[in-house]
Amino acid sequence: MIYNSTKIIIFAFVISLIACSKPPQTDKPQVVVSIPPLAEFLQQIGGDRIEVYTMVPAGASPHSYEPKPSQLKIVSQAAMYVKVGTPIEFEIAWLDKLLALNKNLQVVDASQGIARLDFSDEGEHESDDPDHHNHGDVDPHIWLSLRNAQQMVRNLCQGLSLMDPDGATEYASNCARYTHQLDSLDQHIKRSLADKLHREFLVYHPAWGYFARDYQLHELSIEQEGKAPTLRGLETVIKQAEQHHIHVILASPQFNPASADRLAQEIHGRVISISPMEEHYLENMKQMAQVLEATME
Repeated sequence: MIYNSTKIIIFAFVISLIACSKPPQTDKPQVVVSIPPLAEFLQQIGGDRIEVYTMVPAGASPHSYEPKPSQLKIVSQAAMYVKVGTPIEFEIAWLDKLLALNKNLQVVDASQGIARLDFSDEGEHESDDPDHHNHGDVDPHIWLSLRNAQQMVRNLCQGLSLMDPDGATEYASNCARYTHQLDSLDQHIKRSLADKLHREFLVYHPAWGYFARDYQLHELSIEQEGKAPTLRGLETVIKQAEQHHIHVILASPQFNPASADRLAQEIHGRVISISPMEEHYLENMKQMAQVLEATME
């Protein structure tokens, strides 16, 4: 309770500082996003007409990141905020506070029109542990699907056009070009993974469920319901890795890789780092596909 009260006092103090600050020297509309992948979407659509700012920087975890005063200042003067719209911890903890800084802020929900997956639907915790159960929470990582990304880009294009009607034609043209790139990569990945006999892959943190759905793959996770695995859980994962001929663990750099490293030794494999939060979205999705193509039998 004391900790929460302290945070409220600090936040109120930051707001008072923001009220006295001068706006940044730019004539372009400022657009703020929660996570790095959305920044590429906006930059591809908006081009030179907008300035894009990211709240959770590359390399940081959306599960624990707290914005800096300089970022709160940007939000207070921005024209538009793009939220993921799914239950990522950063937005759960901070979005209402951020929106309270700027009553004129246009808010765009990038998740509009996208079907959500439950972790239980993905089956990412395949287990023979009788005490195991799925929590059934919504998987928030909707951007890790090139098909979802196309809808997200269209949502952002619509938001930009409402914010800046003079740029609507340019935004629509850029949107069409970028969604074509997303679709082309989606079709390429579909072909590259089509003939894989073993269609399971192993991750530390279950972020790639939508990617797995798109290509009829099966994501297995070391982390259990947001927690490090138990000894029994590790034994189960080792059995699964042996059963499915898995020798690679995909780990996010935002998380402690120690458990993944230990498990890699047990399965005589290796850890490959790939981030679900990478700003260079197309390149990151290509890399994910290339890793799977090279390591899945």
